[in-house]
Amino acid sequence: MKYVFLNRVVFAGPVSFNSAITEHFNATDVTWPLGQDMINLGGLRFKYIVIMKSNDNNQLSETLSFFDRSSPYDGQLYRDFEQMLRNSGRLEHADVAYAKGKIRERDVLDWWYSWRWGWNLFLEYFVMYGVYPLRALLWLLLFVALGHAVFRDAEKMLVVKEPSQRYNSFLYSLDLFIPFINLGYKDVWQPRPERTFARIYATIHRILAWILIPIALLAIARIIG
Repeated sequence: MKYVFLNRVVFAGPVSFNSAITEHFNATDVTWPLGQDMINLGGLRFKYIVIMKSNDNNQLSETLSFFDRSSPYDGQLYRDFEQMLRNSGRLEHADVAYAKGKIRERDVLDWWYSWRWGWNLFLEYFVMYGVYPLRALLWLLLFVALGHAVFRDAEKMLVVKEPSQRYNSFLYSLDLFIPFINLGYKDVWQPRPERTFARIYATIHRILAWILIPIALLAIARIIG
C-alpha cells in the first residue's frame, strides 16, 4: 500500500496493520475499537503518518496515543515517527516521541526481575532519556546541596593545608562533587576523624559524581538510553 487514508471511519472490532508498508498513513476522525489488544501495528512501516481529530489538530498526542494502544509493542513505530519529525524540523516533538517510546518500552518489561526495567525508570527520572538535560542538572544540584548540609559546620572540618580563602560549605561540596575541577577547597579541608558519617558521605559524594555525570552526558548524547 502506497497510501492509507482513513476519514471518519468507525472500527467496531479488532484492527490490524501488521507488517503493512506505506509511504503515507493518514487517519482523521477515526473511531478506534475500545479495549486491550484491539489494535495491532506490529511491523507497520511508514515515511509519513498523521493521526488527528479535525476539531483538535493535536497530531503529536493523537499519533502517540495510537501507538500506545498497539499490541504487541513495536519500538520501531516510535523511532520512525521520531525520525519523521526530525526530518521536518520539529525537533521538540521528536524528543517527545523518543521519550514516549522509551516509556512504552518499559511497560512491556517485567519489573520484578528485569534490570532493564529499573535502568529505564532511572533514566526517565534522572534525565528523561537525555531529552531534558535540566532535570539531570537539578538532581546534581540536589546532591551538592545535600553535601552543603552535611559539611556546613566549619568548626567540624579539619584543616589539612594552609587555606588561602575562607571555608564555604557549598563550594566545598561542589569541589568534592565535580570531577576534573579543583576549586581549592577539597585539598584544604576534610571532615574531622570523629565525624564518621560525614567522612563516609564524602566518599559516596565523589563516587556519585563519577557515576551520575557521565550517565547524564551519555544520555544527552543519546549514546545510552
